[in-house]
Amino acid sequence: MSTEHRKAPRKKILEIRKTGTWGNVQYVHILECGHSENRARASSAKELACVMCLRMKAKEIEMTSLSNPSVFDESYDTNVNIKETRAQMIRAGIASSLKISHEAIDVVMRDVNGNLEISSVVLFLSATEASRIAGLAK
Repeated sequence: MSTEHRKAPRKKILEIRKTGTWGNVQYVHILECGHSENRARASSAKELACVMCLRMKAKEIEMTSLSNPSVFDESYDTNVNIKETRAQMIRAGIASSLKISHEAIDVVMRDVNGNLEISSVVLFLSATEASRIAGLAK
């Protein structure tokens, strides 16, 4: 048992399933949280520590900190975020008006005196899409 098991929350065992063949038997303990623990022997206890619950909690904390950029950098430039949002809006508008995939559009941005600006837009069109847009589709 590692340290991780000691820190994990204890969950009630709902079911124990025996898997594997002779010499390679594993006991899968199905816990009330929906996770499972594999052990070499069936547990006689009514509860087991669920390491997956502990890992999920850690990932949950990590994901919430990623969604808040101010956690990492107090000088986070919202102007850059606004410019990138505008670039995505332009990309979406072009895709909608030309009826093409937004993946076929590349908005090129450049740094002008410390400010991000849109310098150009590149379209990647298949022959079929180009013909349709030009009005030459068959």
